[in-house]
Amino acid sequence: MSLEQAEKITLKNSRIPKGFFLRKSKTIGLKVPGGVLGLWTDSDICKGNYIGEYVGKKLKYEDAMQMKSKYLFTVHNKPNDKRTKIKFVLDGQYKKYSSFIRYANAADSYEDQNTIFEQVDDRIFLKAIKNIPANTEILTHYGEGTSKIVAEGYTEIE
Repeated sequence: MSLEQAEKITLKNSRIPKGFFLRKSKTIGLKVPGGVLGLWTDSDICKGNYIGEYVGKKLKYEDAMQMKSKYLFTVHNKPNDKRTKIKFVLDGQYKKYSSFIRYANAADSYEDQNTIFEQVDDRIFLKAIKNIPANTEILTHYGEGTSKIVAEGYTEIE
């Protein structure tokens, strides 16, 4: 889907839009007692399509670094250039401030990911980097800390 369509389906309160569902994750879910929910697609997604927007409470970088949230996402002055100054941080840990994209779990490696995050202006979108068949978990590699996230798992916060 286009960026404009992705903007329209990104709903507050983590409601899951048509075309997606939650199921136990194949990555983190297997490593946490009781499992962890992951975001799955019930229809094919073409490479290059946007899936939705990562939203959360806006925080100053300094405040965000004091938190223990595993749902923090930095927004930089220059989109997609992590060498530039951080403008603010999005905290998607609380469902009432986040979107369904928070359920996209960490892939074990770059090769296993089927999506990437892309900054457009001051917003973050999840984009397919491969053709994703129906009934597939949406996975992304979150960067340097991904291996630790996958190894430790994480807990849901209402």
